Parts: sequence; structure tokens; C-alpha cells
Amino acid sequence: TGEVRSCFAMTEPDGGAGADPLLLKTTATPDGNGFVINGRKTLITGLVVYGVGLGLASAQLTSTVLADVPPAQSGSGSATQSTARQVGSALGTALVGSTLAAALGHTVATRLADIAGFPAALAAKLTDATADSAGGLIETVRAQGTTGQYGALGPQIADALAEGFADATRIGLGVALAMLLLGLAGAVVVDRVRLS
Repeated sequence: TGEVRSCFAMTEPDGGAGADPLLLKTTATPDGNGFVINGRKTLITGLVVYGVGLGLASAQLTSTVLADVPPAQSGSGSATQSTARQVGSALGTALVGSTLAAALGHTVATRLADIAGFPAALAAKLTDATADSAGGLIETVRAQGTTGQYGALGPQIADALAEGFADATRIGLGVALAMLLLGLAGAVVVDRVRLS
């Protein structure tokens, strides 16, 4: 009918397999009166490592916080520690995510501007689309090569998008590292105050 519809569908076996919807790569190729669907998915193995690390750290953190708290106040102490950890996690995620989003707007645009003769209006649209797709657009442009809508510039555009996304990720990781170092400094100060 000539209409274009956008949708997202994902299936998992019972219990789920830990797929990341942003990393699903699916294509639909016309075949006669229908389509052949091909796809792949990437599992979130990093979250398993994170979960194990968080599980090991949480118990130790709770024990450390409650070491000097009288038993009658241990409920309040544990709740305070849990609340502080959750607020810190939420603020940290918001800060790093906001940094990444802001950096994408700058780094991707800068990399696209390096392509000779590339229209600024199209660069702005691609910058927004890269941020909105969490980088998913990069593989789409790369797969189209020189036969896609960007013609001979396709591979250069894909490289510029990938480099800009990598630059923004480095900035986000730098902010995360700075927050970790700030947390370490705070822990050292608290430990010294507690010992004196």
C-alpha cells in the first residue's frame, strides 16, 4: 500500500534470555508476496557481571555502615544506607546519561562537519537520529554502504557517526570515573573522621 509503519516486537523464551532491545539487528527482505525476516540479538552479559559485583558489594557496604550503629537503631541505619545508595545510583545514572546525550550533539556534529561538502542541515538530522537511536543508526548507514541514500558518502558518514559516538562515550565514561574517584575520596574522608 506504500504506507510505512514502525514497530518493535521482541520474544524471549520463558524466563527471558537477557536480550538488549537496542542491540537487536533485524531486516525484512521482500520475497515474492511476503518478506523474509533475518535478525540477531546481543545478550546483556555485562549486567550479569554488574549484578554479581553489586551483590558482593552491597552486603559488605551494609555491614560496614552498621558496624557502629546500636542494634536498636540498625533498621534506621540500614534504611538510610539503602536510600543513600539508591539516590546516588539514580543521580549518577542521570548525570552520566545527560553528559552522554549532550556530548553526542557536539561530537557527532563535529565529525560530520569534517566531511567536505556535507550539508549542515543533513548533519543536524543525522546527529539527532544517532542520539535518538542510541547509535543504532550507525550500523544501518554502514550496511547501506555506497548504495544507500547517501551514495558515495555513506561509508564516510558511517565512520563519522561511529567516531562521534565513541568520542561522546569517552566523555561519559570520564564523568563516571570522576564520580567514582569523588566517591573514593569521600569514603577515605569518612574513614579518617571515624578513626579520629
